[in-house]
Amino acid sequence: MLKIRREQYEALREAYRDLYVDRTCDYFRRNWADQTADMEDEQLGDLVRAAREQAEGYGINIEADVVRFTEVRLLLGSDFVSSPQYPWAYPTLTNHDTDGTIKVEQIVRAATKALDKNGGVA
Repeated sequence: MLKIRREQYEALREAYRDLYVDRTCDYFRRNWADQTADMEDEQLGDLVRAAREQAEGYGINIEADVVRFTEVRLLLGSDFVSSPQYPWAYPTLTNHDTDGTIKVEQIVRAATKALDKNGGVA
């Protein structure tokens, strides 16, 4: 039976996270070119890492959901969860009775309404 040591597991986990950041940065460069045009690669990578960490703190763990959370964060700002401009964000994300996918669907829907109301401006 194959046994993976803790340090091997951590190395694999870190490699996977690096791949995630690379893939997600590529996705944002392709699909959110205007919003990321002024960002250096390192800055975009930092945004992706920080958004993933924040999302996981709210129980959002599925990669596609984390990317959608990151999109909201990109559009509304890194402080959108605590912003009085988006009073729905904090209660939605901290609701322990709702799973991560549902939370993301709810914040995407609310963010879309907020952007539509403000003419696409956060």
